[in-house]
Amino acid sequence: NLYTSSNDKYDSDWMVDQMRSTNGVWSESKLYSTFTGGISNHVEHHIFPHISGNILVEIAPIVKEFAREYGLEYYSFSPLELVSRHLDFIGGKYRAEGSPGGLKTNTKTKRESGIEL
Repeated sequence: NLYTSSNDKYDSDWMVDQMRSTNGVWSESKLYSTFTGGISNHVEHHIFPHISGNILVEIAPIVKEFAREYGLEYYSFSPLELVSRHLDFIGGKYRAEGSPGGLKTNTKTKRESGIEL
């Protein structure tokens, strides 16, 4: 795992921060990407902000493979999962303990996943 609590080398890595803090919605679906104007590829947009939205869907598999290869989480949800998670967020389910506004997008603890979101 590239990003663990015992490996602080990537604590301030810009790209790792982008992957940890964003998610896609059906990121490999060309139809959904066209329907949403490419915003469904939010992870890729944050890493490559100047690339056209219609190209982001083409690079999503490459970014996913990169994440897998280096032990990084890649978050992509269905539209229904996204709505469900958003409602959970509004209800406070993803607030980190001890942090009144802290967003925690993964239900695993830092100790379990090695990544605190």
